[in-house]
Amino acid sequence: MQMKAPILMLVGAVLTPGLLATIACSSTSNGTAKFSCTSTASACVEAMAGDFSGTFAGAESGTWSASFSKSGATAGTAKVGDQVYALTGKASANGNFIFGSGPSGIEFSGEVFVDGTVSGTWVLEKYSGTFEGKRSAGAIVVTGPADAAVPPDPPVDASPPDPPVDAGPSVFNCTGTTIACYAAMAGNYSGTYSGDGAGTWKAVVATNGAITGSANAGELGTLALSGKADPKGLLVFGNASKGAQFSGTLYVDGSVDGTWALAMGQGKFIGLRKEGALKMP
Repeated sequence: MQMKAPILMLVGAVLTPGLLATIACSSTSNGTAKFSCTSTASACVEAMAGDFSGTFAGAESGTWSASFSKSGATAGTAKVGDQVYALTGKASANGNFIFGSGPSGIEFSGEVFVDGTVSGTWVLEKYSGTFEGKRSAGAIVVTGPADAAVPPDPPVDASPPDPPVDAGPSVFNCTGTTIACYAAMAGNYSGTYSGDGAGTWKAVVATNGAITGSANAGELGTLALSGKADPKGLLVFGNASKGAQFSGTLYVDGSVDGTWALAMGQGKFIGLRKEGALKMP
């Protein structure tokens, strides 16, 4: 099997996580709306709970299944021929999820849609492809604060300004000291990138904001990554000699997303903090 080598590099862009309660927004090319929620993060994650299954294709093909718990933890299996991989991971309130079998195994990253379907990309060493599936319980229904009875509107002349819309997990816009902000975001991060190339990445954010890590670029090998975090949650890291760069935004729920770029291509990346949500100082 001859595979095209993934192209690596990263640059700024941000996937804005959404919270759920009223499901809305951005529809895909097939008309299905991406899961978006205006309830609390816990209610949004709980709404996605259930059993999912489907198929994947590309350089390899097979079947997969996973259960999403009410806390967002995911567990399941993927089968490639006679090989079965145990999968574990995490789903975020914005509808994005990542689960896999470890650094040397298969890894899936995708998003959930309101009709209960899921889709995304997978990576296994130098191979990659796409996957799809659906929730056995069907469409996702969110319950929570946003479903509470709405009081009657006040007189027109006395109407207060509309409250801000809760669009999802907040950006880690730290207002503490630089030292305290760096301490809050320190931890181990990992995820996947897709676009003109696909693979996995991991990085450690130190208590002084320094970033070190690596990215699996398939036939291009493993690239060492380094960079610096901004106290307010902007992460920029890459490999100067290869011209590769990741630029992303960190959220209080521990998720991160952004874009990567290289002379030969570009795309998006997503990831999660192993230690979970950040605590604002």
